Amino acid sequence: MDKDWAAMNKEMQTLISKETTFSDGISKLIELRESLFLQITQIVNAFPEEAFWQMPFAGADGYHSKTLAYSIWHIFRIEDIVAHEMIADDQQILFALGFDKTVQSPIVTTGNELSGNEIAEFSKKTDLNLNYSRSYSPCPEIL
Repeated sequence: MDKDWAAMNKEMQTLISKETTFSDGISKLIELRESLFLQITQIVNAFPEEAFWQMPFAGADGYHSKTLAYSIWHIFRIEDIVAHEMIADDQQILFALGFDKTVQSPIVTTGNELSGNEIAEFSKKTDLNLNYSRSYSPCPEIL
């Protein structure tokens, strides 16, 4: 994510906050989501497995201080919680499809409570099953 993405995100938030531009905000949100999933897919397909738990910029501000595994987990957990608990009022995909057992994550939250070494340890313990992830293409129609 970069400054352009952040600007689009801010624009989307402004658009969805007003009834007259709400549908434009939803369109912008879908555009942002598609861009994000394209970036995630490229990373999963291009990076070696060890890159997902390494923390090359430990102590830096923002996303630079996180691991790839944590960042991907965080994004998917936010989407799962919002889409299912808050919008659809049904069971989160993590639980409905048994991914909580498959990935063997020590947490089921978004991971906001983790910091520094906890993020690195989480990333090493969680089985993202990259072989499955590399063949998986997220469905943009979910949102």
